[in-house]
Amino acid sequence: MGLEAPIWLPGESRALRGSVTAQEQQLDARLRQARITLAGEVRDAYWAWALALAERDAARARLSAARTLERDMARQAGAGNAPRTDLLVAQAEARDAEGAVRIAEGQVRDAALTFRALSGRDPTPGAAEPIARTGIPGAALRDLPQAALATTSLQLARAEERLAQVRDRASPTVFAGWRRERDAFGEPWRDRPVIGIRIPFAYAPQVEERVAMARAEATAAEAQLATIARSFESAERRARAQREDAEALTTLTEQRHRALAEQAGLIEAAFRAGNVPFIEVARVRAQLAQSDAARRRSRVERDRAASTINQILGVEP
Repeated sequence: MGLEAPIWLPGESRALRGSVTAQEQQLDARLRQARITLAGEVRDAYWAWALALAERDAARARLSAARTLERDMARQAGAGNAPRTDLLVAQAEARDAEGAVRIAEGQVRDAALTFRALSGRDPTPGAAEPIARTGIPGAALRDLPQAALATTSLQLARAEERLAQVRDRASPTVFAGWRRERDAFGEPWRDRPVIGIRIPFAYAPQVEERVAMARAEATAAEAQLATIARSFESAERRARAQREDAEALTTLTEQRHRALAEQAGLIEAAFRAGNVPFIEVARVRAQLAQSDAARRRSRVERDRAASTINQILGVEP
């Protein structure tokens, strides 16, 4: 009978604690990375739904205007004040608007189902995300989940390198026991205690291999961290520039819509006075509907740009 117990190598306990701590930090970084990745998918699904909702609202506004014009032309054609061709143009526009609304409502439904599959709840309209501010240079990079993951991977690789250098052999063992034996059959039994220590030899090639692998992991983590830093800076600048472009485009589409709305009012007044044909009214109405859809889309893209900046900065919605 005997008992055997391993012995820590010099510095092994400290190196092992450092490796375990680095693994825990890396696990936390992986969880943060998974959360922000899922947040990006939820953001994409939400803005796809918001864009579909804007298209549907624009289609409904177009349908409402088309039906009003259809009723007006039906009264005028019935009274003999307008030719039937004008009524047919108004009816065709109304039917086309009805089809556009049906398509838009289907797109809203599909986008809402996609969002619900990711988040477990139905999307609701809300205010745009406030853009996160970065006060101290480099602070945003340190808070970035991708950078945190690369940093913890680097720390883990260095901890594994230190552990590999300490563990240059199998752990020594101390053993103790009790042995009962006899030299030959028929002779009396003899009992004696057994105590000792086993110290394995070091195997340099194996140690060098583990150290080299850990150093390679550290080098790869350093390269990844440098790549993340460069791509983060360019991605943030691009996203902020796109936000400014979206703001400017929103202003332009609003101005264009107001101009077309005023033009539509003037042309409709001229039509009622008999100065322009009905086809001009239908044309300007179509342009007005297109500009309304464009301005609604530009608002969504402006708010989406703010959400994209937050996603790049690693801020959860």
